[in-house]
Amino acid sequence: MLLVLHLLLCCVLAAREHALRWEPRPHSVAAGSSPHVVPKIIHQMYKTADLPAKWADVPGAWAALHPAPEYQYVLWTDATLRELIAREYAWLLPTYDAYPHPTQRWDASRYAVLHLYGGLYADLDVHPVRPVDELLRGQTLLLPYTPNIGLTNAIVAATPGHPFLSFALRELPTYARRWYHVTRHFEVLTSTGSTFIWAMHMRWARMHSREVAASLIPAPDWGKCSYCEAGRAAAAPAAAAIAAASAVASTGSASPLGSVSSRHLGLPPSAAPDGSSADASATRWVSPLAHGEGSSWHASDSTIVLLAFCHSHTVLALALVVLTWRWTGSRRRAALVGLAMLVSVSVQHALGLVLLETFVGRPIVWLLMS
Repeated sequence: MLLVLHLLLCCVLAAREHALRWEPRPHSVAAGSSPHVVPKIIHQMYKTADLPAKWADVPGAWAALHPAPEYQYVLWTDATLRELIAREYAWLLPTYDAYPHPTQRWDASRYAVLHLYGGLYADLDVHPVRPVDELLRGQTLLLPYTPNIGLTNAIVAATPGHPFLSFALRELPTYARRWYHVTRHFEVLTSTGSTFIWAMHMRWARMHSREVAASLIPAPDWGKCSYCEAGRAAAAPAAAAIAAASAVASTGSASPLGSVSSRHLGLPPSAAPDGSSADASATRWVSPLAHGEGSSWHASDSTIVLLAFCHSHTVLALALVVLTWRWTGSRRRAALVGLAMLVSVSVQHALGLVLLETFVGRPIVWLLMS
């Protein structure tokens, strides 16, 4: 009975998120054209205005493809962020100041900045390779999937004063100290970071209509590769992304960096500016974003956690094989268990499923945090 209830919960939670999957909007809906869509403001953050070499040209990459006055770019610093919290969200300041890790303050700050001004927040390791207009078109709240497990806050887009961000901000003090903050990695993720925003949206989507829920962007649609694949298929470094951005800005041609993350949407052809029908390429989504060196907040415990995660299927398969062998004394049954695990992982990759997310991660986060 418990297994049946668990499987039912997994299916309900997965279906609820699948229904909110992001898709590009028709060209008749313009990004930034009304208070009901995301304004054209790009927000990024660092401790000071003096960026390290690996990110020094990131503001220029954004400006090349999103020029003023149509777009506004803002680089927030620790000083300006704390000033904003103290001025606009004074009730949050004690929690904000008490956070033991700077990353927690940056996480909390991005929700406050977007709640106050709206726009698109992007981590400094996220580089544009083409304008983000199509990503923002007609949207009010965007949250992306990580290719690992759940949602992430590496990019977030919202309208000013969106009620979900108000809800998330109000919940920050509640999650500042929890019993499951057993390591720095889990403390950051569950108090302010990606797991926190995932859990908050689970609660929000359960209590509110689809109209005020987030559009959830699949990882390939915003150009994000898995942490576990970073060594084999690393995202383009900052210099290449900036060069591509300059090429697109000057020629209007598509960047080759963006072409690695595309999918056929099956949308009807849109009208071209001259009134003619656009060709079939208009129905293929190409990510406007690429990724450089990031995860700057990771420490030694993060390395251990992520290493275990990236090899979780191997570890689980070996454990099941050994346990089956010990309990049954049958090598044949143990081999069949190992083969079944191999098949399940193959099916997972073929169908684009994340079994660990569906049957373990999402229900645990829902039960613990939402």
